[in-house]
Amino acid sequence: MPRFILISILECDNAPGVPHFSQKLATEKYLAETGQPYLALRAGAFLDRAHDVVVQKVRKGVFPDIVPGVALGMIYSPDLARYAAEASLDLPVSALNQSVDIRCNVPATGPMVAAAFVRVLGRPVVAKAFIPSIFVAMLPLVAWFVPRLRDQVKVLAWIRKGGYVSHEGQKQKDLFGELPTIEDSVARYCRDKGLIKPIAS
Repeated sequence: MPRFILISILECDNAPGVPHFSQKLATEKYLAETGQPYLALRAGAFLDRAHDVVVQKVRKGVFPDIVPGVALGMIYSPDLARYAAEASLDLPVSALNQSVDIRCNVPATGPMVAAAFVRVLGRPVVAKAFIPSIFVAMLPLVAWFVPRLRDQVKVLAWIRKGGYVSHEGQKQKDLFGELPTIEDSVARYCRDKGLIKPIAS
């Protein structure tokens, strides 16, 4: 039977009632209950973004910090893509039917990521709040009038409590090798985005 590789989300089993997190956990449970061979890759926050504003900000010396003062389990999306491909094609059947946290070796705050950019680029980069604090404070009120924001308010409130980290890395290491570091992830991001020249082979 074909295997199902689910891109799940870090700590979804510890976020009851939190939108997006709870739906991912429900999907994991559904796959387990139906007997469908699966592997759930519980990804942390992405170093890069779907609409990637990081590269433009870093060029101006700023790393956009989504939740200032809060450490997050993070991952660079090409790493997640590689893990998903390996899980689809290479992992033995014995590795299936479980959930695996996917993240860098340590949780990172915005200043920690900014410091990694400084070391890689050799020039100043500082972490600054991506969402102004006054807007964050007003967001619950705004959400009453803009229903589509309500889920985002709940997600942000949960993340701000510091729960978006993992303390389990052995499964990821066993299946995919050593966990990437923040600095290595930032270095590869900078090369991929043309912020530094690729290393000559």
